[in-house]
Amino acid sequence: MTAGLDFGLSMVAELRDQIYAECSQLMSEYDPHPPFNAGSMKTAPIDVKQAMVELAAGFTKQAEALATSFTR
Repeated sequence: MTAGLDFGLSMVAELRDQIYAECSQLMSEYDPHPPFNAGSMKTAPIDVKQAMVELAAGFTKQAEALATSFTR
């Protein structure tokens, strides 16, 4: 959800300047506080990482097979 806003603020900073981007952030009161700290493999708890590996096992296997087919 917040990735679009993050990108938008980055673009405003790039196209205008950081102060203007920060004013936009303040105007929209954009102050995210995610309910969990599992947004990356660096911060996710071990049990969440393991569950993700299990959930993605089928996709991972298919992706590896596809990648292998391109390297032959």
